[in-house]
Amino acid sequence: MADISAALVKQLRELTQLPMMDCKKALQDAEGDIVKAQDILRKSGALAAAKKAGRETAEGRVATFVTLDQKAAAIVEVRCETAPVANTEDFSRLCRTIAEHLATTSQWPADVQQLLGQTVASEGRTVQDLLNDIINKIRENMQPVRFERLAGGVITSYEHHNGQVATLVQFNGQDGGVTPSDQVVQFGRDLCMHITAVNPMALSREEISAAVVAKEKEVIEAQVAEQSKGKPPQIVEKMVQGKINKWYNEMVLLEQPYVKDDKKSVQQAIDEFNKAGGQKVAVSKYLRYEVGGTA
Repeated sequence: MADISAALVKQLRELTQLPMMDCKKALQDAEGDIVKAQDILRKSGALAAAKKAGRETAEGRVATFVTLDQKAAAIVEVRCETAPVANTEDFSRLCRTIAEHLATTSQWPADVQQLLGQTVASEGRTVQDLLNDIINKIRENMQPVRFERLAGGVITSYEHHNGQVATLVQFNGQDGGVTPSDQVVQFGRDLCMHITAVNPMALSREEISAAVVAKEKEVIEAQVAEQSKGKPPQIVEKMVQGKINKWYNEMVLLEQPYVKDDKKSVQQAIDEFNKAGGQKVAVSKYLRYEVGGTA
């Protein structure tokens, strides 16, 4: 067995960030060859990942990445087993790396399995390899569970400080193109923060399915029936419509009271921005992810 110096073990640990004893064993198995030792540790990471693959991942983080020109962005949710791991720098960095890869790749993955097999340009290794390294170090199961990308217009993002919720907002111009001025980017970020906090169901009324509206109307009609016994049908209908409009005001982004000034709606805030600024913008799409949510 090769004589493994403490300095060599330390060097391998600095390269891999894995425990000293694991590094020492890998170097012994590799007879002191540090490159072979790294390969051994990567293989052990893959084995560790396979063993932990069935364990429940109830915690995690949401990460976003927006390109420098503000024209493309991605959002991803990556799960792990425990909250303390979700808050580690290693896991946070992994999530950011995956989000950056998704925002910039020319080969959009159709599902998680395709994503895991893709090579991350900045790392020269696959997403699965990067996962294996962190799993080998932290000893928890972890996995991306959903992701999306926006492209075109001007895109902004906001990630809540706890890493549990994040939002992307995409602006297009009302009268043509839109450019990422400081004002547009800041306003987009403000809207991201609003969406993160308030969690609208849809951008507009038209985006809510007829089935969801019908179910809500059924509930409202039952409530009104109890409250309006003996009242004329036209009054009852007005009460029903008033409650439906109030529900829309709560659920639809453009109709919600704007969190920075609840005396105006989000649409009114957009109208005021367009009137005051040199560019006229409209929200074309938003994406809001929260850990534990569904696609």
